[in-house]
Amino acid sequence: MDGDRLLDIEWRLDNLYRIKDKWGQKIKFVRNESQLQLWRDMHTLNIILKDRQRGFSTFIAILILDNCLFNSNQSCGIIDLSLPDAKKKLAKIKFAYDNLPEEIREKLQLTTDNKELLEWNNGSSVAVGTSHRGGTCQILHISEFGKIAARRPDRAREIRTGALNTVAPGCYVFIESTGEGKGGEFFDYVQEARKLQDEGDRLTDLDFNLHFFAAWHGDENKLPAEYVQHYTQKQLDYFEKVEVENSITLSPEFRAWYVKKKAQQKDDMVREYPNTIDEAFESSVDGSYYSKKIIAARKAGRITKVPYEESLHTITAWDLGMNDAMSIWFIQANGLEYRLIDYYENSGEGFPHYAQVLKDKGYFYSAHLMPHDVNVRELGTGRSRIEAAEALGIKPVERVPRARGAEEVNADIDCVRSFLNSCWIDKEKCSRGIECLEAYRKDWNERLGVFNNSPRKDWSGHGADALRTFAKGIKILGGLDFLNYNNQDMNLSSHDFYY
Repeated sequence: MDGDRLLDIEWRLDNLYRIKDKWGQKIKFVRNESQLQLWRDMHTLNIILKDRQRGFSTFIAILILDNCLFNSNQSCGIIDLSLPDAKKKLAKIKFAYDNLPEEIREKLQLTTDNKELLEWNNGSSVAVGTSHRGGTCQILHISEFGKIAARRPDRAREIRTGALNTVAPGCYVFIESTGEGKGGEFFDYVQEARKLQDEGDRLTDLDFNLHFFAAWHGDENKLPAEYVQHYTQKQLDYFEKVEVENSITLSPEFRAWYVKKKAQQKDDMVREYPNTIDEAFESSVDGSYYSKKIIAARKAGRITKVPYEESLHTITAWDLGMNDAMSIWFIQANGLEYRLIDYYENSGEGFPHYAQVLKDKGYFYSAHLMPHDVNVRELGTGRSRIEAAEALGIKPVERVPRARGAEEVNADIDCVRSFLNSCWIDKEKCSRGIECLEAYRKDWNERLGVFNNSPRKDWSGHGADALRTFAKGIKILGGLDFLNYNNQDMNLSSHDFYY
């Protein structure tokens, strides 16, 4: 073999290695259009938001192998959603190594060869797992980080504080995933990288470079144009929107492919094959309680500007915390529709702060729905929270009973789902509340690999629980009839929610 060619990484990447294709056949690895674009635009820290079947995991596996073979004492790591998934990526590396020319394998021999670690006699190695801490990595590949962040935010944080800190400045990180709803570590990384990209800032070795690969990118997603003879007006409007936002022209072959693929993927299409960055995070995610309802509201145009109506009373719904966040929804009703006109959230503040917030809003309030723990007495004052609130003018307070057990919690969540079917939400004033609702999901059971039948305890629970307070409280009070009676200036009855 010509030694000069082996010194050229461009030649090696497109000629030296063998992989298995989609049908299990051994073929020569040659970078496709998307892989070449990633290679050309590569930074030290790379975050890849993508659609399916781009082959980035294979490309990064080959890149890791090449780095280990042609550089001594290199340490590389692969992190995935599960250990079996990570082992599959290591198996790609092992397959490519096993199919190298014999003269290369004789010179660069494996000294450790198992399903979680490969080590060569030049001191280089690659290890796989679900996290990584200790040592120094020259290349770190984090796969499906969106799913990791969605299901196991604690593990996503461990990856951020542990694994990413093992990568020396100037070395390489690849974080790749499809979008998994708004919120979480992956979403935050993408948004920060997108901001730097939009502002044209020069990237440092501590900044991530965003690589977005949309469904329309490249030649992979095409069908003969004659496969689709007619398009609906909704489909034509969507294609026009994508073209305008991306300054592109969609080919007839892509349009045909997209229509057929969407019929197969249904609501998951925007996650699996997004055409814009925003679209990638708009899909319903596994275990989510309300994301489908928010998506439906957004598609129906019910998340928009929702002005405060002076002729209608406002009801607030709360989630109470001590040192945690205190969350408040501001809600009006008109006829058969609910209007979420505002949302407020803060932490580390007492009722005087929130009383001032309510006053500054300038709304006319008819009731304040608070959860069961509003009756708890503060040790410092000896007064209950409800007494503290009403002494500051936050009244009348209606106490909503505690959900007893998982069955009642899920029943209350169903109340919120029904409520979201008929509500309008202010896009700007309720933006944080919308984020809470989209991110609120079931807790993930790592041992069993399934979702528990109970909500995950995280930041999203405050806003979600405040709306649950409203949905349950209004159901007890009489629903829209109660709200509309208030609008007619009828007297509030004295409801006793104590057990």
